[in-house]
Amino acid sequence: RLLPDKLVVHNEVIKEEAQKYLDIPEEHIFISGIPHFDHYVSFTRSPRDVFCGRLGIDPKKKIILFASVGHTLNPTEVRVLSYLDKAIQEGVLPHDCIIIFRLHPSGKTHINKSNYSAAVVFDDSKTFITAGKKVYTEVFATDMNHLADSIFHSAVTVNICSTMSIDAAAFDKPIVNIAFDGWKEQPLHDSVRRFYKPNHAHYQPIVKSGGVRIAESFNALIVFIKKYLEDPTLDAEGRKRIVREQFYKLDGRAGKRVGEFVLFQLM
Repeated sequence: RLLPDKLVVHNEVIKEEAQKYLDIPEEHIFISGIPHFDHYVSFTRSPRDVFCGRLGIDPKKKIILFASVGHTLNPTEVRVLSYLDKAIQEGVLPHDCIIIFRLHPSGKTHINKSNYSAAVVFDDSKTFITAGKKVYTEVFATDMNHLADSIFHSAVTVNICSTMSIDAAAFDKPIVNIAFDGWKEQPLHDSVRRFYKPNHAHYQPIVKSGGVRIAESFNALIVFIKKYLEDPTLDAEGRKRIVREQFYKLDGRAGKRVGEFVLFQLM
């Protein structure tokens, strides 16, 4: 309701939206890149054996990183996890695969870990902060390093309409998006299918990038994972497009650009 005198945005996509929907003049908009992702290029990744040792994983296993969005956004994601676990046990997916189910840093996931085989490892890496009777979660530098290691050492990443698609593209890792509701299809307004429709405008650049495979069924999910395991270079040009469109510059200097811009306004 109150338009700023100056607007700092992550990329050209948001700049164009600010001009289109808010009538903010182009000369009032500064593109910085995404400071959050400076961490990915400013720190060295842990060796594979060190990372796997933290989670008790055999370093020889092929890692499928499944990023949870939490029960509120997708109450059926645990059904998909069960499917994937079963697929490994039955040899539909290679037996040398292991799933890291990364719990969302703030979203709650209702899950009974005893329902899953040893092919599923649960990762709840975040920092808990206590303030009186309240408990908060935050992602600090060590948590960011662990997340970056998780992506870097994965063979395939899986998520539901998440910013993790952008994270994975930063490391040129194959990306599969889930667009089905486990074993029971939900009405569109309750279904994860809705996240990929044009009315969810913010995710359309990812949908149209050519850098993600959108699985509308469990069979499609298995097919896409197997294709990526066989050839991780598939859709690499699309992932480059995601990086180009979303990051502006992935050079570790986005935070510096923001700081310098703010300081210049104060002179």
